[in-house]
Amino acid sequence: KRYKPDLTYVLADTFMLHDWIYNVDFAPSKFLMYFPSDGEPMPIWCENVLKKANYPVAMSKFAQEQVKRCYNLDVDMIPHGVDTNFYHPVPEEDKRNIRKKWSQILQIELENKFVVACVGRFQGRKAHPELLKAWQLFSKDKKDVVLLMHCDPEDPAGLGPYPILWELMKRYKIEHNTRFTGTKVWFQFPFEDYRQIYQMADVHALATTGEGFGIPTIEAGACGLPNIITDFTTTKELVTEESTGISVPLKMTITGTWGVERGFVDIEKFAEALNTLYYDRKLAKEMGERARKKVVRDYNWDTVVFPQWKSYIEKILEG
Repeated sequence: KRYKPDLTYVLADTFMLHDWIYNVDFAPSKFLMYFPSDGEPMPIWCENVLKKANYPVAMSKFAQEQVKRCYNLDVDMIPHGVDTNFYHPVPEEDKRNIRKKWSQILQIELENKFVVACVGRFQGRKAHPELLKAWQLFSKDKKDVVLLMHCDPEDPAGLGPYPILWELMKRYKIEHNTRFTGTKVWFQFPFEDYRQIYQMADVHALATTGEGFGIPTIEAGACGLPNIITDFTTTKELVTEESTGISVPLKMTITGTWGVERGFVDIEKFAEALNTLYYDRKLAKEMGERARKKVVRDYNWDTVVFPQWKSYIEKILEG
């Protein structure tokens, strides 16, 4: 009301705006809502939130199609993106040097190892315990594998009590081949170090119960990594359609908050997917190369996403 903007832009889950936003008068500003969907179906009553927006914009094809199917609403779609000049593969010599650096930091030998990275905040939706179960099955007969967990094991959004991931690692007897990278929720992790998590890995793996988009998936792809990920929500458009990794089928779904179904991955199938890329490094490399090409083409911030937003907003303001 004070500044009278021409456009008010909000990025949020639909359920987060439910109820209170109905009483907000945005006039004379136009209201653009950029929204995800990380389950099936959309949260209950949230069609009313989308109808409140002058310009509802989905961040995935999955969400766009879901809104049409659930509510018969036509919305636009603009994907997330990454800087593919920053996120990129490195030559083998550089990869070895990065592994040497992190071997000292993490106190575990990474050279000549099959390294799997998992990038995702420690919260229930990311299903880190399911990944640890799959890792136990996969790694029990191997001495040359390491899992790097890029999350804060003491994250207050986690499953609690705070040491639970440490306790699960002990329960599954995987302390010797699993490490946390040192990231903390309340402190910035250096971007250069964050990029190196991908660059020193062979595979990126996430046993998620559903992603609203999947920025780590395209960051990993930009770095030339294949993704092993739950076959749910946005996995089809990011991974399956062009075989840039392995989508692992669901074991079941569980109804969560707002009536949304969460997809729980088949642990044994996830372990099989890890084995597939462990034993077939040629396939892993080919998938990673396809992933890089796809991300450069579809999700590169400078050449794809930024022009889409620029032209979209200009069209709104000129209308």
